[in-house]
Amino acid sequence: MILRGAAAQRRAEVETARALNHQLAGLVAFAFHDPQHLPEFRPDDTAATAAARAGRARGRS
Repeated sequence: MILRGAAAQRRAEVETARALNHQLAGLVAFAFHDPQHLPEFRPDDTAATAAARAGRARGRS
């Protein structure tokens, strides 16, 4: 069971990396071919970013 859980976690990490790489490739292509119309950067306001902000407020990096 532990091995199946570790494998599932690894698959989830690979899928997350794949999705981020796909988004990055789209932005790189957009920036290369039409940089004037590149979307404006807006950081996500998710629980993860809120937790990161809270950690920085407490003095953690």
